[in-house]
Order: sequence, then structure tokens, then C-alpha cells
Amino acid sequence: MAEEHEPLMQALLALSACNMSRSLPEGTERGTGASHSHITYRPRRDYLLSSQHYYGSAVKQIARTITKGTSSDQSHTLMAMVLCCLFESAMGNFKGFACHAQGVDTFIHTHLTPISSDPIGRELTEAWVLAKYHTWWLRINFSSFSFQLSQGSLCLSPNILSMLRSINARRAILKSILCESYRLNNIALLQLGPSGIKNSEVTFDECLASLQTESKRLDEWHSTIPQSELPIESFSGFVDFEKEQYHPLVFKSHYFAMNYAYYVCSRIMQCTALLRELQSTRNQSFDPGRKEVNYWMTILARITSGLDKQDCFRNNVYSIGISSLLTACLLRCHNITIGRWIENLLYEWTTSHILEEGSFPVAQALQAVRLINEEKAADSDIYAIALPEDDGGGTGKFMSYHSQHFDEIVITGRRGMSGRLYSELVPINIEG
Repeated sequence: MAEEHEPLMQALLALSACNMSRSLPEGTERGTGASHSHITYRPRRDYLLSSQHYYGSAVKQIARTITKGTSSDQSHTLMAMVLCCLFESAMGNFKGFACHAQGVDTFIHTHLTPISSDPIGRELTEAWVLAKYHTWWLRINFSSFSFQLSQGSLCLSPNILSMLRSINARRAILKSILCESYRLNNIALLQLGPSGIKNSEVTFDECLASLQTESKRLDEWHSTIPQSELPIESFSGFVDFEKEQYHPLVFKSHYFAMNYAYYVCSRIMQCTALLRELQSTRNQSFDPGRKEVNYWMTILARITSGLDKQDCFRNNVYSIGISSLLTACLLRCHNITIGRWIENLLYEWTTSHILEEGSFPVAQALQAVRLINEEKAADSDIYAIALPEDDGGGTGKFMSYHSQHFDEIVITGRRGMSGRLYSELVPINIEG
């Protein structure tokens, strides 16, 4: 197919070169003396330059094809446009992604009938939906509170949802539930914070009601899981808290394991008991809401224990990674044992030179987890993190594995036994 359509060929070459560039990092030693020097990694330059060349060519040829408006090129053109979205997402270029995203959205709705009746068109729509939710997840985690509060509904339109159901696109539907649940949970939580955090157009009670709706959607999704996609063994398994070990939950494939991780994360974001506890300003160490979150966090840790880190590195490039899932969920969990386990896992990844996973910098996730654990050790809990000023998602990862560069973040949480909600600016050190 690509050989018959030049824009598609150029887009494929751009994405392939981008993958090679990011999977084969080059190290540069910086500093003086053995005790002060460290190695800074960046994507391999020769593949990076090739990817930029092919990408520029693809964009130009896509524009020419759309201008011609030949219907026979619709599936080819849509495929090339989706590949460009994946390219920008992998590079952390959120402005570039937004530009392509608007183009894809317009293209799909302009040609909705032929695309929805074409098997390839439906598959491409699924790929586009997955890319959109993945990029939203990458963008939301380190943004300003005002940006987080401004996020509108992420629910799929009836036409798109119908298209996805016709091809049994279960992961795309699951990610829509995950991201919408995260959005609602975060907005509800931020409205309970100190007075310095602005209110959202959606009320706290409306968020909770919508979370109940998403919970029903998740029940429906889970009810359709084939037996072959569930864990190979029973959910009942030991947890050695003293050694901070979690008995692995093993699945038949990495894909199935990640799907279940998305499901568990969605459950954590739908735990409204924790939100009601915060609303009441009471500090209940044995509240049922905490027990529910801890239960699901333990399941998530066991799923993670069963994953191969190289599979995470290779297979999660265009999907929400386990490292950012763990970081987001830890903000809802009071259990410091789980927090330390996550911190040790991410640290081990960094020492193995896994620089990014799920297109998200592992070092950035590690520093956030360390900060969360430090607050837990001081008998406080962090529920939200943000940048003091929104940076639009950063400048892109063209020459590094970090899109963003900052040395302080805002945290919102609750102090120990007093139960007082607080918000403060704290330093953070992210090594790239």
C-alpha cells in the first residue's frame, strides 16, 4: 500500500527513523573529574535528521493530496496523517500534534460515511483515537492547575463509538473511560484544594455523578473480556510487605496485561469514597475509600511485576506506559510501601538506561514518585502536582528525552493528623 502512495511512504519512513533515533541513544559525558561527571543521553543524530527530512516531505505531499481531493486516496491520506500524529506524539511536540489532530478530526468527519464503511478506515480511526488519548495523558500529567481544570469532556462521539464497536476496538474504548475518569477525578479533587486553586465549570457533585456513569461503562467493558485475556492464575496471591515484593499477575501477552493495567487504573480514578473523605476534611486512616484504592494499587503492582521491562520499552511507545500509570495512581494511594516499591522499580529502570517508556521520560516519573514518597514519610499526602506556569507541554524532545525543563512544581495535599489541605511550591531535580 505504501509503495503506491508517496505521502504514506514518507510518513512511514519518518516514523521508522524516529523510532530508531529514540531507541539507540547517544551518550555524552559532562562534568569534570570522575566523581562529578555524568553521561547525558540524546536521540541518535543521524536517524533523527533522516526522520525530520522524511517528515517534512510527508507533510508537503499530504497537503497536495488533500488539495486534489481524490476519493481513492482517502484511506491512504488518513493513514499518513495518523502516522504524522504518532510522530509528533513520540517527539513530545504537542503543538504539532494539535495541528495534525485537528486535521485528522476534520478529515474523518468530512468523509465519515466512506471511512466508516471501509474496514481500513475504521482501523485507522481506532489508531487515531488511541493516539489522541495517549497524547492527552502525556500532556496532562505535568501542566498547570488552570490547564487541568479547563479540560473538557473526553467522551467519544456516538459516530466514533459506533465505528469502534463495529471492529471490537476494546482498548480504544477502555482508554476513553480511563482518561475521562482521570479528568473528572482530578477536577473534583482540585476543587477541594486551597482557595488559590480556581473552580471549574463542572461542579464537584457533577464530577462524582459522571464518575458513576464511567464506572458503569467500565463494568460493561469488563463483562466482555474473553477468558484468554484475563490473568493466567488467580488474583489471590501473596504480598510480602516486609520485602516489598508483589507476586506477579501473568497474562498471555504484554498487550493483555497492559489492557488490564488500564482497567485497574480506571477503577482507582473512579474511587469516589476518597474524594468524599477529602470533602469532609476528616483524616480517617482506615476509611473504606483508602482500602479500595490500596486493593487496586496492589493489583496494579502485581501486574507490573509480571511485565518484562524491555516489552514496556518496546511495545508502549505509542501507548500510555506503565510508569506514568503508576505515577498518576500513586497520587491517590496512601500506602508508602507501594510508593517505595514503585520508586525502586523506576530507579532500576533508569540504571538500566531505559530513558523513556510510553513516550514519557522515566526520570521525570521517578522524581515525582520520590517527592510523593517524601511527603508520605512526613505524614502528608500529595494528591495533585502541577507546574507554576503552563509551558504548553514543553519544547519537544528533538535533541533529548525530555520535552519539559523545570526545577520546581506545585503540590497540593493534606497534612498528617490535622487533615489540613495545603498547596506549596517545591524544588524538583530532573536529570536528563
